[in-house]
Amino acid sequence: MGALNQKTKIFAFLVIASLGVTAAASALGLYDAAFWRAWDGVIYYNYGMVHFYGGTKATGNYGTISGRIIKQAYVRLVEGSYDSGRCYTPVGPRSANGVNYSRTIRKTYNPLQVCYGYYGWFYY
Repeated sequence: MGALNQKTKIFAFLVIASLGVTAAASALGLYDAAFWRAWDGVIYYNYGMVHFYGGTKATGNYGTISGRIIKQAYVRLVEGSYDSGRCYTPVGPRSANGVNYSRTIRKTYNPLQVCYGYYGWFYY
């Protein structure tokens, strides 16, 4: 119900080198979807993250439906034959509670393949 699908090349987004997932999450707004590639000191990984705060009313950014209250979101990575499938956030409440509902996934970077990130939203 109300899910929108966004397809985005990972490298088209901000490439964050040597930056942890927590630091990236702290720069986000009331709801957001982000994809990046990061080096952990040994291996490059592709990351995908989606998040929202409980009771957030969508404004139309990130493919949301303006005026609807976000219930749940998902993020997905696809690279070559690898498909993470939809990875869902926990279900948030209808009213604001100040809790961040998020889901972050990662996949080892393969320079021979293009990695695509997808995300979507569900509403009350």
